[in-house]
Amino acid sequence: MKYNSMNDNFLAKWLNAEISDEALKSLIGETEFDIYNKIKFDLEKFESPKFDSEAMLKRIKSKISKPKAKVISFIPNWAYSAAATVALLLAAYLFVFSDTTLSTNYGEQSAFNLEDGTYIKLNAKSTLSYNKRSWSESRNINLIGEAYFEVAHGNTFLVKTSMGVVKVLGTHFNVKTGKNYLKVACFEGKIEVTINGKRTILTQGQTYQFAKNTESNWAIELAKPSWINGLNTYKNTPLFIIINDLENQFKIDVDATNIDKNILLNASFDNHNIDLALKSIFVPLNFNFIIKNKKVIVSKK
Repeated sequence: MKYNSMNDNFLAKWLNAEISDEALKSLIGETEFDIYNKIKFDLEKFESPKFDSEAMLKRIKSKISKPKAKVISFIPNWAYSAAATVALLLAAYLFVFSDTTLSTNYGEQSAFNLEDGTYIKLNAKSTLSYNKRSWSESRNINLIGEAYFEVAHGNTFLVKTSMGVVKVLGTHFNVKTGKNYLKVACFEGKIEVTINGKRTILTQGQTYQFAKNTESNWAIELAKPSWINGLNTYKNTPLFIIINDLENQFKIDVDATNIDKNILLNASFDNHNIDLALKSIFVPLNFNFIIKNKKVIVSKK
């Protein structure tokens, strides 16, 4: 709020009842008038019968320039106790039910063992979560990305993805997830894959793939997925999945706007050499690619 000598003059006259409320309101505005009027009302309750307009003006200006706020609590004491109880219950809930999360960065792989001895290895840019405290009763895992599992025998073991669920008792298998994509390979034992309510049983040496609402199966002879040893291999795999793996492995952005990313490929790339990897994928397709810093632009020849 701004003060000037003209306002002071009008305020003094208003305090001495020489000008009306409406006149002052038209001069200083309704908002400021309401403030002055309230302060005047409050102060008048403490004034002596002899009204001193100069003293009143000084007190009004002092009240506005240095406002004092009085905080009144409307919360009863019992509410604080209830809030504390809720906070403790929430903390206990999070302590018991919160998940343990493990993840990898670009070009990184990470191996670890769970409480039951299950061995898991995460591929690049993947995330896995599970509840450590309820693990002995409920062996459920949430997976984004790709992981290889060597499951210890015990209760049912579930790997949940955005596309479906993989169910096992004790076996070695690999799960790879993506947008509208799921691939599961069984290296030992027996597993069950459920997508949209449909169940598929895989035994040792079998692979199941769901891509763009199309299912396919094929046999494998490997003992473990090849990516563990630094080589990404693909069979009947959409190009967009391979591009996503290239981005996750080498921390690049692939611009493939002008090519068909849904074509199916049998291909592989070394995940230690970006130039060799790009040539392995795009040269056989007769595509050009240009590397600019961390961006790769792919186009038709």
